[in-house]
Amino acid sequence: MRRLAELTGSQTAAVDDAVRHRLAELEGGAGRRKVRIDALVHAIQLDLTDVERDALMRADNELYGADGLPR
Repeated sequence: MRRLAELTGSQTAAVDDAVRHRLAELEGGAGRRKVRIDALVHAIQLDLTDVERDALMRADNELYGADGLPR
């Protein structure tokens, strides 16, 4: 922390910089993860037959009410 403070000019600037970089790192990882998950969901949707899709919808309707809460 001291070295970063020396390079940035103050401890406040060092903390701000460290937090900004960490947030960018975490948010970037979440974005990449979402893209991978979306691609997997899309691939599954393409592979489902109409019968399988209808069965999943019926199961969803049996498990959850119109308000989205479990029955």
